Amino acid sequence: MPTRLLLIAHGATEATRRAAFPRDEPIETAARDAAVQLRDHLPRADRTYAAPERRTAETAAALGLAPEMQLLLADINL
Repeated sequence: MPTRLLLIAHGATEATRRAAFPRDEPIETAARDAAVQLRDHLPRADRTYAAPERRTAETAAALGLAPEMQLLLADINL
């Protein structure tokens, strides 16, 4: 059985709009609204994973997903 991998970027934040590295900040209202509109158009997923940052959790929730948080997906902290 084939495997499909779908990668979804988190919604825009204030920092990403400025082309800056975001801290653990929320997504913008417009990004949340856009994700909610996409909710019914995503293919069914057997498993979902997300990075532990707030913006990824908020994006996943807006998409109607309940992902397993994976520390290995976290942003690099140099």
